[in-house]
Amino acid sequence: MSKKSPPSHLGEVETIRNGSSDPERNEDTHRGFKPRHSQMIAIGGAIRTLLFLGTVQVLCISGPLFLLISYGVLSIFIYCIVTGIAEIATYLPVPGGTMAYYGHKYVSRSMGFAMGYLYWYSLGILIPYEFVASTLLINYWGTAVSGAVWITIIYVIIVIVNLFPVRVFGECEFWSADMKVLLILGLIFLSVVLFFGGGPDKDALYFRYWKDPGPVNTYIVEGDAGRLVALLQSFVLASFAFVLAPEQLIVTAGEIQSPHYNLPERLADTFGAWSFFLCPPSSESV
Repeated sequence: MSKKSPPSHLGEVETIRNGSSDPERNEDTHRGFKPRHSQMIAIGGAIRTLLFLGTVQVLCISGPLFLLISYGVLSIFIYCIVTGIAEIATYLPVPGGTMAYYGHKYVSRSMGFAMGYLYWYSLGILIPYEFVASTLLINYWGTAVSGAVWITIIYVIIVIVNLFPVRVFGECEFWSADMKVLLILGLIFLSVVLFFGGGPDKDALYFRYWKDPGPVNTYIVEGDAGRLVALLQSFVLASFAFVLAPEQLIVTAGEIQSPHYNLPERLADTFGAWSFFLCPPSSESV
């Protein structure tokens, strides 16, 4: 059965520039992103080092129950946000259509200015943090190589990939995201096996750690106040897994083919994948 193709008029992108009310065809980009590229860029952006390290931090500080609650509630919030900005991006899929651009266009220049610098600062902090976190994961296995070497290698690879045309960049992102998906699927499968005692020692874990030390922990202070602080801290740490990930699908609107048709389709698939990959990390806490 042949795959349904989008109507021809949905491949046309109109934009309004310089305050003019006359729409004109946007010829600034070649739209080299295929739908699968955009979808895997968004999914791969959520499956990153921050997800693995953040899950461990939330589990240690707040316990498995708060881990489930924080990731579940944040997923609902993210769905509301992504649905809204995806609707705007589908209506106006222009090059450079970032959150700052839409804030400038639909709210005010001040909001666009503030959001632009906020994203600039966030990316400036997040990327070095990812570099350092990656070296921590690599050095977990006791390699004798300095962390600076791994940071340099990762940095060079990122720069080289970004020098290629958008189609090549999309393919690199697609296959790297595929490897991330296989990795987290393997971890979820391993968690299920260990849960039922499939490990070398045949020791079934079941819900052992929900009983000892318990489903929730205290943080900083003891008692109910400590549990409240642990819950709030779990939301702070869990939010790192979602930082800038939802927006990545929207940013690709300026390069994706037939954005009016493909963006809504990719949004539904992507959020389903987020829910599957971001909430089950708590299953590893059992």
